[in-house]
Amino acid sequence: MEEAGLDDVRNGIPLNLWRIPEDEIGGVVFGLPMGSYQQGGYSHHGARVVVEALERCGMREEADRVLEQLCETIGDDSSFGGLGSGKDWRMADGTPSGYEGQLVEGFSVLAAALQRWRAHPVPTLEAERG
Repeated sequence: MEEAGLDDVRNGIPLNLWRIPEDEIGGVVFGLPMGSYQQGGYSHHGARVVVEALERCGMREEADRVLEQLCETIGDDSSFGGLGSGKDWRMADGTPSGYEGQLVEGFSVLAAALQRWRAHPVPTLEAERG
């Protein structure tokens, strides 16, 4: 993420850090602009695993930064737009870039926030298994 210059994830985590050449993707999104959700769009979808991966790798500072930025746009209600709004995926500058509906997985980042910042951690499957 650092090498790609990704330091602001308030609009979400990009599906891919660099545009995939269209001749390598078989025309699935042929002709779509860079901001389309399959070609560089940002979303909260899947962000929980990024936060948890950073934490598991000992990158707590980075995990906190990513989580704080994602929660900022959840808190100000700018991260999700609902069915047909195109706001669930955005370009780096925040311009809506598509998707046909609401991805509920985008809210799963709140579970990571609860786990990290609650006074009493939320039990995980690993902890329950002992």
